[in-house]
Amino acid sequence: MDLLRFYGVDLADFYRGELSPRRLSVLLHHLPADSATHVALTDTPAAWSLQSFLLADVYAALTGEQHPARPKPKSSRYADLRERLERQRARQTSQPPPAPPSREGSAGASSFPPEEAP
Repeated sequence: MDLLRFYGVDLADFYRGELSPRRLSVLLHHLPADSATHVALTDTPAAWSLQSFLLADVYAALTGEQHPARPKPKSSRYADLRERLERQRARQTSQPPPAPPSREGSAGASSFPPEEAP
C-alpha cells in the first residue's frame, strides 16, 4: 500500500517480474517516516513525523519542559546499563574507602622470611 501511495508502484509488479528485487529494496528503504511500513518497523507513532519532533524540541527550548504529547523514548539496553553503572558508582562513592592493610612488627621489618646465608 505504501509503495502505491508514495511512489505509484504496485507491489504486484514485483511478482510479475516488472520490479526488480533491488529496486523494491531501495523503495522500501527510503519510505518516509509517516508511512505505515516505517511506523510498524520502528514503533514510532504515526502522527510524529520529523517536523513534529522538531516542533516539540522548539517547545521544549522555549518552555523548559518536554511537550506533553511527545512519545517517551523506549528503554534500550544501553540505558539500562548506564542506570546500573550509575547506581554502582553512587554505591561506591557512598562507602568509606577500605582501610590499608596493617603492618605487623616494626616499621623497618619486612614481611618476607629472612634470607639464609649460603
